Amino acid sequence: MCGLGQTAPNPVLSTLRYYRNEYEAHVKEKRCPSLKCKQLIRYVIDPTKCVGCTACARVCPVNAISGEVRKVHQIDNEVCIRCGSCIESVDLVQSARYHREKGELVVVDREKVHALVREAKSESLEEKDILINTLHKVQDYFGNYIPVEAAEIVAEELVVPKSKVYEVLTFYTMFSTKAERQICDTCLCKTCHAM
Repeated sequence: MCGLGQTAPNPVLSTLRYYRNEYEAHVKEKRCPSLKCKQLIRYVIDPTKCVGCTACARVCPVNAISGEVRKVHQIDNEVCIRCGSCIESVDLVQSARYHREKGELVVVDREKVHALVREAKSESLEEKDILINTLHKVQDYFGNYIPVEAAEIVAEELVVPKSKVYEVLTFYTMFSTKAERQICDTCLCKTCHAM
């Protein structure tokens, strides 16, 4: 076999070495931790958050959501096509936001993000550290990214312009607004390479 053919399996072997848990989750547990594989995502309605507004059921194109008004609804995952229209339809007045958890999309209370911001404010010693510490806490809560809605809550709670929050989010590579499984950055500046 030529030199090129001998290195062909390296990308697969490398991903198996470093992301074995991802492969096992897909093959053995039939779930996708990064929520990229539609077939492996399960939508669930958190019964402690559902108020029975029927907003999700009304927009479902395949009628996979059942439930009566003012009672907890349920999603039939056998019928669900995982289009996400139910998530987009949830009324913002209900203060619901979404969080990734164990390969499922779960409705989470918006007040949790407010609480994280207040907690970071109380822990920060200097005014200039508050925003970055807050974004770290929020990102830790959501896995390894900050949803746009959470960034807006941070701006609202810290009484800073949204543009300032987005400026910090996009400037520092340690923050991400996309739900990615692993974030790995390499600095190419001469100072870092000298170390």
